[in-house]
Amino acid sequence: MGGVGKTTLARNLNNTPSFIQHFSVVIWVTVSKQFDKRRVQIDIAKRLKLDTSMEESMDSTALRIFQRLQLEEKLLLILDDVWETVDLDRLGVQIDRPGWKLLLTSRSLDVCRQMKTDKDITVGVLDVEESWKLFAQNAGEVVNLENIEPVAKQVARECGGLPLLINIVGRSMRGKKMFRLWEDALSEMRRSPVPNINGTHDKVYKPLKWSYDALEGMTIKSCFLFCALYPEDFSIDVKELVQFWLAEGLIDELRSYEESTNRGIALIENLKDSCLLERGEFDVGTVRMHDVVRDLASWISSSSSSEDGCKAFVRSGLRLTNFPELRELRALLLRECEDLEELPPLGGFTKLQVLDCQGASRIKELPQGMEELSNLRALDISRTSALRHIQSGPLSKLSSLEFLDMHGVPESLV
Repeated sequence: MGGVGKTTLARNLNNTPSFIQHFSVVIWVTVSKQFDKRRVQIDIAKRLKLDTSMEESMDSTALRIFQRLQLEEKLLLILDDVWETVDLDRLGVQIDRPGWKLLLTSRSLDVCRQMKTDKDITVGVLDVEESWKLFAQNAGEVVNLENIEPVAKQVARECGGLPLLINIVGRSMRGKKMFRLWEDALSEMRRSPVPNINGTHDKVYKPLKWSYDALEGMTIKSCFLFCALYPEDFSIDVKELVQFWLAEGLIDELRSYEESTNRGIALIENLKDSCLLERGEFDVGTVRMHDVVRDLASWISSSSSSEDGCKAFVRSGLRLTNFPELRELRALLLRECEDLEELPPLGGFTKLQVLDCQGASRIKELPQGMEELSNLRALDISRTSALRHIQSGPLSKLSSLEFLDMHGVPESLV
């Protein structure tokens, strides 16, 4: 079950010196639902400080990983969020030595068995007493008030013993002393219209949907939903995220640039305080969404009417090789689309404000019609290593452009 704390437990182990000191090398890789074995292999190689290239074959990378690991006597490989069997041999890792260990987290016991784990540990939900203790820590001393405590305990029970939900709902109710607010929260939580999402019971998503509804104002709600455009388990650079929010017009444009940037940082901290965003894999300067939270955000975005500002929502991980005409499109994130070899003409996408092609390593040239993107405010073409040339003319006509990232582009083009 998602949100029960599997990743948190694994992360705590990874951050415990007395445990980690028993290994000469520790590798943490987040696998995710949309399993990409090449990405996982490259992540392992990076953790071993090996040079990587998408042009290199998997077999060649596997050989280099295998040879590098032979230098280690004690290895710990942590695979987080595994949804299907991972062929470690194919990646270059063979857990066949006495000092080598594999730790994986998964919602599926079948996956653990297929991976031939020696010991399976079920992480269950918290009992009523544990749930209340955690909820009280998040909601604060207000839950001890005589008129609040009974209804607060009912709200805590709606979280079903899941630490993720308890943290989020508890933070949302922190410091609220008005009894009617607690009554209203309980009532709304019980009747939130949330369907079955990805096979997960709606009781998991009802408290989350209420927490989203409880966010104050459309600005923070829109900024929160924007984060679901990033791939699952992706560590989002905070500075970049704020730039994209600004480019999308999600933050009040009447402010100065510095004030708008500070407002964006404040919104991120607000979402972190609400536990709707969490620290990213690299801690400082990055954030990410828990996959359960992201599933809800994706559902809200894809089910919103055009009046809510969402014309279409395309999930990440679809391995696009082309895309349809979306004339109303405002944000197009093609990050890490390594199978995409060319972009169609974008001249008709006149409402486009954000174009992110970072890591689209097979794109050889920028699309035709770039000069017509008069509303484009953010362009990221970093790490597009296959680019052959960049015409300065079209770029110079992007009159609204405020953010341009070209790091990792061939030096001859810059």
